[in-house]
Amino acid sequence: MIAHDNVHKRLKEKHGEGSDYLPRISFGHDLKLHFNNEHAHVVHYSNAHTDGDSVIFFSNDNIVHMGDIYFNFGSLPFVDVDSGGSVDGVLAAVDDVIKQTD
Repeated sequence: MIAHDNVHKRLKEKHGEGSDYLPRISFGHDLKLHFNNEHAHVVHYSNAHTDGDSVIFFSNDNIVHMGDIYFNFGSLPFVDVDSGGSVDGVLAAVDDVIKQTD
């Protein structure tokens, strides 16, 4: 699992150091990955759905994965205020992603 530092911190508090639930890779602001001839840029958006949200931009295929920031299966968008989320943060993240895509 790859996740933002805030996700790692929250899972470590809940499950303890060394838990299989912890991300194997964590990052601060962003992370660049290269695999299968694809470039992936993972970007943290603070205080969107939670304080650990990330968006993945797959540049070669012009695809964006926004996860819970944009869609929560079976319901309206969910903002987890207890985990640092905010409606303003969700709107700002969506607006920023739209500006970066074709």
